[in-house]
Amino acid sequence: GGLSTMATSTAVLICSNVILFITLLFAVINIFESRNEQKAWAQRVAADYRDLSQRIETFSSPARVLGNTQQCSSVEELVRIIYSRNASSAADVENVGSHSLTSEIISVILLASGVFQLLKTSYNEYSLYCQVKGGEQFERLPGQPDHALSLGEFLKYRVDFLFSSNPLAKPMILLSVTFVIILISSILRITFEGEDLSDAMWRSWTYVADPGTHAESIGFGRVLGLLTTVAGMLVFALMIGIVSDTIGARVDDLKRGSAKVVESGHTLILGWSEKGMALLQQIALANKSEGGLPIVVLCGDPKDAMEEMVRSASTRKEDRLELHGSRVIFRTGNPINEHDLNQVSASSARSIIVLSAGGIPPDDADSRTVRQILSLQQIRASRGGELHGHIVAELQDVDNLAMTRLVGRTDVEATGTRLVGRSDVEVIVTHELIGRLMLIAARSPWIAPVLSALMGFEGAEFYFQEWPQLVGLKFGSILRRFDDAIPVGLRMAADERVVLNPPDTYVIAPGDKILVLAEDNDSYQPNDRDTDAEDRSPEAAALLENRTLERTSPPPERLLFCGWRRDMADMISELDYDAQPGSELWLFNGVPMEERELKMLDKGNKAPLRLRNLVIRHAVGNPTSRRQLLCLQEVSDGTDGLELGQHTGRRVVLSHFTSILILSDCAKGDFERDVEASDSRSLATTLGIQDIQQATMLRLSALGNAVQLFPPISEILDIRTAKQMHLISQGYVMSNHLVASYLAMVSEDRNVNRIYGELLSCRGMEIQVRRVSEYVRLAPGEVLSFWELFRIVRSLGGFQREEQ
Repeated sequence: GGLSTMATSTAVLICSNVILFITLLFAVINIFESRNEQKAWAQRVAADYRDLSQRIETFSSPARVLGNTQQCSSVEELVRIIYSRNASSAADVENVGSHSLTSEIISVILLASGVFQLLKTSYNEYSLYCQVKGGEQFERLPGQPDHALSLGEFLKYRVDFLFSSNPLAKPMILLSVTFVIILISSILRITFEGEDLSDAMWRSWTYVADPGTHAESIGFGRVLGLLTTVAGMLVFALMIGIVSDTIGARVDDLKRGSAKVVESGHTLILGWSEKGMALLQQIALANKSEGGLPIVVLCGDPKDAMEEMVRSASTRKEDRLELHGSRVIFRTGNPINEHDLNQVSASSARSIIVLSAGGIPPDDADSRTVRQILSLQQIRASRGGELHGHIVAELQDVDNLAMTRLVGRTDVEATGTRLVGRSDVEVIVTHELIGRLMLIAARSPWIAPVLSALMGFEGAEFYFQEWPQLVGLKFGSILRRFDDAIPVGLRMAADERVVLNPPDTYVIAPGDKILVLAEDNDSYQPNDRDTDAEDRSPEAAALLENRTLERTSPPPERLLFCGWRRDMADMISELDYDAQPGSELWLFNGVPMEERELKMLDKGNKAPLRLRNLVIRHAVGNPTSRRQLLCLQEVSDGTDGLELGQHTGRRVVLSHFTSILILSDCAKGDFERDVEASDSRSLATTLGIQDIQQATMLRLSALGNAVQLFPPISEILDIRTAKQMHLISQGYVMSNHLVASYLAMVSEDRNVNRIYGELLSCRGMEIQVRRVSEYVRLAPGEVLSFWELFRIVRSLGGFQREEQ
């Protein structure tokens, strides 16, 4: 079998070469014969012209030759004109012969190259077919049935393989078909029409390219022209299809966002979530003063769908997305892939925001975030330098904070058992951030609108700026040196540490940047006021005479949490740090008691709670049910001698709580949270609590008893729900909007993360809302300016924590 296959292949190769040699031999002979015929014809034409000129010389009168023409004045002139034309015609014939020889040689080369390539390809494919059919390429398994491979099956497989492996397969096949048509048509024209090789090939090409060129053909030439033209029409139909497919594929690639982003100084967002639209809005507001900057988004969603979503949000009447000159560029890809990151010019971005993936467990989402950071660090290492901007990474679980900070360090060095180095990553644990906001807002209801006004770029924000004219002054002397800004801290040049509310005696050093609260970075300038002289004036002394400091220790609190959060244990630990001893925290949700302890421990990832100031009370039920909200019944957690889940007999009504917090309920799934359903439950719970509180106030007012009821604070995810909530209550925290605003602020200035990290924590400086009467005694009708009140509170140390 092997010998017969080899013999067949060799015979095919020998026959192909013989045919090629005979074809080339006849083509060369035809070239020289045509050359000799052209020379003989040129000689005959020249002889005829010379004979004509000799006959004209025998004419006696020029008028007999010229007739009525006036172009020549004598017979001699006419002879000269004819002779010059004779010479020109002969030269043209010689040139035609020379050009014809060149054309013939080029035609033979093209023909030989094409035929050789076709024969070589055919031989290789046939040899492969013979090997496969003969069993030389593989060894059949025992029991495998014999199957005779047909040539048609083999060719179908090879064509399919060619199309899938070679992007130029379609044009190559089209050119091959065109060459075969021209070759066959040329051979037929040489055989039956007696044309030269070059003329035959050129005429065949014109028949293929232009169907109208065979209109003047006669005889058998019409048949050849018709067949060649029909074949040419098929070829050009294939070509139009290939061109159309190529253009369509290119357009599809552009729609999918495969082109490289050629931008620098842009904001890069990796991933997409429900916070995306609010994040685009806040970044556009931040770039408004600069006329707008590019915003690039790399995510797995289709590019055209994302663009349509932004286009729709930009044209709707309510909650319209205002870009303020910024351009949003979407690209489809994987943020973990280094190639996709290079496609969006990650190395030249001014800041990179890594959004946490939704719909997957928190640990998996945080692991994906860590991988994206590692991919960015790999780009930094491959380029031998640093990324142009810093990275803002969103996490879901605070337990993954240390790991994320570790992979974000650059220039890491080992020091003992620790790794030290500068970090390019600002990590934001969104669940912890919202939990802190909710706790602060619940214990001080007026804090919520203050924090909402501070977070984002729609009102006043924090800005750092160096002012050389203030160097050498004490911090207490510059507090009133800005008419449109309030100094609240500074960033020290020595160690780049951000200090909030430094002492008045601190002296501004060269390189220190003043932290102020202002509307925009270009909306304030220092004035030339002498604040020290103002403080020594009699008016200042008289103003400070009315100051007072009336503070009492707050009593123990009783707080109610309606709903469940995945980071419930972290919220309770944060609350226990700042709560008064003996405070109670009631947990009212639908999670059974058998599962609460496991959820608190996060499947063994967290240590058991060790509380110093709080006492946890449990109640099981539906927070959206008004009947169950009327009176909460405590159930045992198994530590008081009762069975787990048994009623203890202790009951409490809503009027006994000092703070009520309605959480975005995710008890049914720790990572699968329906935004619309969650907001609907929060809205129903808020309405139920407010209805009960209003009924309680009416009943107590009828009895002559005065009572202060604290409004509930709700966590809202969707901005549409916020508008509905605004109609019934001012106490809500729009978590997704606040997180998006926070991410945008940190992307603009990474030091903002240090500021809010301290302000939202129970440790360090914090924001409080207090009554003016705690600091100053005002007579009826007396008013104070903001700066006068500012001086009084500052002089009483009202901006310092009590333990300081």
